[in-house]
Amino acid sequence: MNKVRCPRCRARVNEDELDDHLRAVHGSLTARIIENKRVLAYLVFLATVLTVAYFMISAGSPEEEAPLPPPPVNWLETYEPAHTVGSLKDDWWTTYPDIHPESGAPVTHLDWVMDKLEDGPVIILDHSVGCAPCVQQTGDINAVLSAFPGQISYYDLLADGSDKRAYDVFDVYDANGDPPYIPLTVIITRVKDGDSTRIIWHSSEGATGMDWIEGYVKDAIYYHSKG
Repeated sequence: MNKVRCPRCRARVNEDELDDHLRAVHGSLTARIIENKRVLAYLVFLATVLTVAYFMISAGSPEEEAPLPPPPVNWLETYEPAHTVGSLKDDWWTTYPDIHPESGAPVTHLDWVMDKLEDGPVIILDHSVGCAPCVQQTGDINAVLSAFPGQISYYDLLADGSDKRAYDVFDVYDANGDPPYIPLTVIITRVKDGDSTRIIWHSSEGATGMDWIEGYVKDAIYYHSKG
């Protein structure tokens, strides 16, 4: 009986048994390899799904920023405002600023904002659930406000149709005008101007960073305390 070498494993087998050898030995081996590849592909797919789910869940929850340390009890006595009243991009505004299409036009402040200003300054966040800048801004605002308990009123508004105030805030306090972008952060306070008091405000779209929030919050508290 002639002996031949298997083309797969190079084993010597009888020539008339080669086909049986290929089916018995290498057929099952090939099946196992294919099955192992299928299992590996499934595991890779499962790991990808779990990774995506983790980041989606993480993005949907506010970042837990470390709270700011509270300022000294008498910080208002020596505080110098970081921003003055004017019409430039970083100023506190009394009308619509230079960057607005209706620059210089008067602002019709919302009734519920005016009512709350009697107690102190107001900060408003218009945002949605899940957008990365919204998540960041929410965490940063919470971290800053933890240092100023009871000194500024905070309105956390979802721009998903569940709270009409969110759309009213965009209509009135979007410093750039249309189109609106979230998150929108608005801070409103009042300032003494001779014998009268003026309402001043500032707003910004996108994640601003904690320094921006802290600067305008401290200014708002300071101006309100003097007005």
